[in-house]
Amino acid sequence: MKYNCFGGRFKIKIRIIYIFLCFSLLVFVSCTGISDIKIRDFEPAEKTNELQSGITEEDHEKQEQQKRLEAELLISEREARSSSWEEAKAAALSEPSLMPVYEFIDSLEEAYYEEYKEKIEDFFEEMRGDPEYYKDGTLDELEYFLTNFPEHIYTGSALEKKKEFEKNLIEFAQEQKISGIITGSSINEINLTLRNNTDSRLIAHLPLGLYFMANSGYVQNMVLTKSLSVSVPVGEHIKISVPAACMNIYKDIPGTEDLFYLAELQEDDPLIELLEVLSLHDTGFEVVQAAVWYMRDNPSKQYMLDALEYDDGEKAITEEIYQQAAGLVDLLNDK
Repeated sequence: MKYNCFGGRFKIKIRIIYIFLCFSLLVFVSCTGISDIKIRDFEPAEKTNELQSGITEEDHEKQEQQKRLEAELLISEREARSSSWEEAKAAALSEPSLMPVYEFIDSLEEAYYEEYKEKIEDFFEEMRGDPEYYKDGTLDELEYFLTNFPEHIYTGSALEKKKEFEKNLIEFAQEQKISGIITGSSINEINLTLRNNTDSRLIAHLPLGLYFMANSGYVQNMVLTKSLSVSVPVGEHIKISVPAACMNIYKDIPGTEDLFYLAELQEDDPLIELLEVLSLHDTGFEVVQAAVWYMRDNPSKQYMLDALEYDDGEKAITEEIYQQAAGLVDLLNDK
């Protein structure tokens, strides 16, 4: 009985101690803020996942904003291209000129060219039958058109129009589209300074046999020994030196202070045929010069051999060169 009584008291003591410990634990928790830590442990699952992936809600919002800005930029660029295309068409219709459309094409990035290629071709089709768009076109406009639209309905008229910008230098000079100064240089060269007086680039053809008449009666006239073409930009001076031969053995060789003016040999002038034959062969200027003198002045052999020397005193026209030049001229004369 005593044992049982003692056991009951012991249980009571244990309960008292347990209650005391629980009370002490509650006081400790409230003082140390452990309850706050436990509250933070129960944050929403979605925020916990963001923290685990290294992306915060703020970063996520920034990414979404960047995507919206990129989309808006694409829309803005597309609208700008569309607006530029409409402006180019309006300008082409009002000027009238094809250049605004060509400039629009040049401004396109390669990725968008195919998108507008069909629209551009449709635009040209709308202009069918209206020569107004070509009658005032420049050489650059026409060349661009012919290169990019070789099978267009306007190709024939564009080719005809292009001829107005590609002529003999004498024609351009007579039309006052090209002006300039021609001066001597040496026995086998002449200098041309040309100016374009139009609003389009011009191609000036210098045909074989183009004749340069000297202002002075004491200086030899000269003739072009090789045909060539020269591009003369708008409003600019260009200076070129062209191959030529002297035509009068008994006169002085031209210098840089001697002036010339343009002329042209008759089509049936035998000198043109001679120059054509010489241009087909890789002959030096000495043979060309000897042949021109022989045909024009027919001097004695000794006179020609003594007529031209290099700076070191060596004869430029040798016996062999004389025989070659004389034989060619005689052959042409006997035809």
